Amino acid sequence: MKRSSLVSEAGFTLVEVMVASAILGAGLIVMFGFHSQAVRSNMNARRLTDCTYLAQTQMERLLAMDWTNTARPTDMTAAARDDS
Repeated sequence: MKRSSLVSEAGFTLVEVMVASAILGAGLIVMFGFHSQAVRSNMNARRLTDCTYLAQTQMERLLAMDWTNTARPTDMTAAARDDS
């Protein structure tokens, strides 16, 4: 018998490894693209949350003001300085 007939053919060919590497590389590129988009979305959500909190705080200050007296703009700035 020939020696080649006794050896089983196991393993991957170079073409199979290259195709698998290309598919893996393309998947990683897409995944990193999604990651950068997620980071940008999180930053925008953080800014929106900060702005919403600031607007809510200002609205609460306005609602807490004594509206029976005529309030001048200096009264509101004085109230803002007292709270912070």
